[in-house]
Amino acid sequence: MKLSSLISGPAAVIVFLAFFMPWITVECSGQEIGTSSVYEIATGSSDVEDTTEYNDPELDESDSYLWLIPMVSFGVGIVALLRYGSVLSSSLTAGLYGIGALVALIALMAEYMDIQDAVDKAEEEVGSGVLSVTYEYGWWLSVLGLLAIFAAAFMAYSEKDSPRTVYRPAPPGQPPSGPYF
Repeated sequence: MKLSSLISGPAAVIVFLAFFMPWITVECSGQEIGTSSVYEIATGSSDVEDTTEYNDPELDESDSYLWLIPMVSFGVGIVALLRYGSVLSSSLTAGLYGIGALVALIALMAEYMDIQDAVDKAEEEVGSGVLSVTYEYGWWLSVLGLLAIFAAAFMAYSEKDSPRTVYRPAPPGQPPSGPYF
């Protein structure tokens, strides 16, 4: 049993589902403006971004790099299945988990910085302390799921690969031997 696969598989499912859950809530003077999921932010259909960006054309684009997050979670799920079936080596699995989690975490942090920059720009226009952003459960599930995948990378690296049995044909003139004869 590969413990890294048992951790990374469900973590990948959680990260994938969190992509569609609420990530941020924006409030202005205590009044909720809106809530957005990463899916809405990635497609550019988020009502929250429209309120915090004040029609700044530089910030009014969809964040297409966020599609890396569900793609990585899908890839990690496939790798977990292959590793559970002992198709992939532990070092290759560790590398794929680690690189995937790192790429998705970088995309997550880039979006975090984009949100903070948009709020800071908006606060310059309307005044300090008026706008606030709350990171919702979808954000935190994504962070925890990606950290679990990253931890599974270290676990996969420390796992031993199961030895493979190689059956060789009997030399000429000798009867075959083995478990089936």
